[in-house]
Amino acid sequence: KKVKIMKYIHIPLEGAYNVRELGGYSINNGITSFNSFLRGDSLEEITNNDLKLLEEYGIKNILDLRGDIEIGDEVKIIRDNSNLEYKQISLFGDIEKAESEDITKMIVENPEEFLIEVYIAALSEAKSAMKEVFNHIAKCEGGILFHCTDGKDRTGVISALLLDLAGVKKSDIIANYQVTHTYIKENPKVIEQAKQYSEGLIYSKPEYIGNLLKYLEKNYNNAESYLENIGVSKENIGKIKEKLV
Repeated sequence: KKVKIMKYIHIPLEGAYNVRELGGYSINNGITSFNSFLRGDSLEEITNNDLKLLEEYGIKNILDLRGDIEIGDEVKIIRDNSNLEYKQISLFGDIEKAESEDITKMIVENPEEFLIEVYIAALSEAKSAMKEVFNHIAKCEGGILFHCTDGKDRTGVISALLLDLAGVKKSDIIANYQVTHTYIKENPKVIEQAKQYSEGLIYSKPEYIGNLLKYLEKNYNNAESYLENIGVSKENIGKIKEKLV
């Protein structure tokens, strides 16, 4: 009996707002694979129906890019009610470690500049965590859902690198990032949190990820060269590319 494989662009979960496919983007001689990579936001309200849908969709791994302070009961819910493998790798470091008067002032006064600098810092200053993320992705069997809090910044950087690695056009990488605001603005918690600092933090303007791609091209040529530079083996890069296309 053949099992129907579901394919979505925006995954219809009850407990998350911004879980989306990296599949379906044009590349040389084809498209990126469906049911292999999902990008997402917080899973703190994930339901048993959501977990069932993810497993039926082919997802076998959850990669949480947040720091310890951001994680709640979702880990227990996932482990107690599904066969999904959960892994946490803090990409930017714990939020409390990054707090300072200068950073808080920049977030409030110039959130756009803050986000652009944070994205560049992810490539230049978080190489150890970035290497761990991609080595983990390489060894995962089956589909993987990687996520952070809003599914915009940490998740956006990883998504951009994956799509670039697959050979997706920069305009499509930017478009994939740009739609984020459309989904996260429907989450009342995100809107309330943004009010504490600046509403600009929830925007996903093209120039934010566009600057990251320019930095990547100028300093490393492309994502594959970047990953080699930070110590990801050619074998693991090849495994990831096979999953992507």
